[in-house]
Amino acid sequence: MEPNSLLTTLPPELLSIITEYAEIHDVLLLRLTCREVCAAANHIFIDTYFKVRVHLYSPEALQVLVDITSHPHLIKKLERIKIEMLLPKAVCEAAELTEHDASITSRWLTEMHSLVESDAAVNLLSKTLQNLAAAKKIPMISLSGCGDGLT
Repeated sequence: MEPNSLLTTLPPELLSIITEYAEIHDVLLLRLTCREVCAAANHIFIDTYFKVRVHLYSPEALQVLVDITSHPHLIKKLERIKIEMLLPKAVCEAAELTEHDASITSRWLTEMHSLVESDAAVNLLSKTLQNLAAAKKIPMISLSGCGDGLT
């Protein structure tokens, strides 16, 4: 049976070089083609999306951080984690919030307050730190919010 694409017949080294010159959007699409191409594109994908992670202080975002730190191939590239404790800067600086923005902001504030009132955030952050310690990988970690000047 012949391969569906000539791309899959290329040596992995050449596939890797191709992904280095591709735009990140194209790298994402290449990863969807097949396992061989995905493997060749993974280093670019991981370098782009996992060196610096920015997460809102919400149950979903903190759980994603736990999940990322539980994967050895992702955690080894992690250099910085930034957790937004307050509203994202774009929302803080907006002169007027649209109805949609206000709805999202309201939901997020409700989630944030529920995290503060429970042990959920502590447990999720603790698990993240345990994963980092187990991997012997301690990236720079920062907490920030509106108007703190951090980027």
